[in-house]
Amino acid sequence: MIGQQSVTAFLYAVGLIPLMIAFAGPTHIFVKIMIFCSILITIMALGWILYLISHNRLSPFINRISPEDEVVWLRITKNNMFAPQVVKKGVYGQTKGVIHGKKADVIDKGDYTVNLINGNKAIIVMDMLSHNVNLEHAAAWKKIFDKNNVGSAKEAYEKTKTKKKLRFTLKPKGEGKDA
Repeated sequence: MIGQQSVTAFLYAVGLIPLMIAFAGPTHIFVKIMIFCSILITIMALGWILYLISHNRLSPFINRISPEDEVVWLRITKNNMFAPQVVKKGVYGQTKGVIHGKKADVIDKGDYTVNLINGNKAIIVMDMLSHNVNLEHAAAWKKIFDKNNVGSAKEAYEKTKTKKKLRFTLKPKGEGKDA
């Protein structure tokens, strides 16, 4: 796939042609040195930017992907690093990628899809889960924790088991004022 980096490098190379013609013409040696220095410095700057985009894996945020065949994993690794990755789609919500050099499958349940600013569809993936992360569920758990003064799902279970007084009012999707 030709990405934005390739197009940028090509346009820059084409833009250098008139400058190279001016360099070859009859000019003072000082002018030729200045032209050569400007070409060298701008090539280094362009190369540095393109290297940083590739090295930091920012391509999914810049280049469009084919939504029929690919999806972006917004992956959170075991040591809490953020690693965006373009992966292939499989059947029945399966997405196929590579994690730590091994083939990995993550099930996209379809309940929490993220739209990137360039229009790509993405799912949030953690290395320790076999399905995508749903932030709405996490927000619901936070509300339960705050309302019932507990710190984890285990504490909520223990409180419910002993006192039967765990209260929560979460409405399923589609139910609300307007329904």
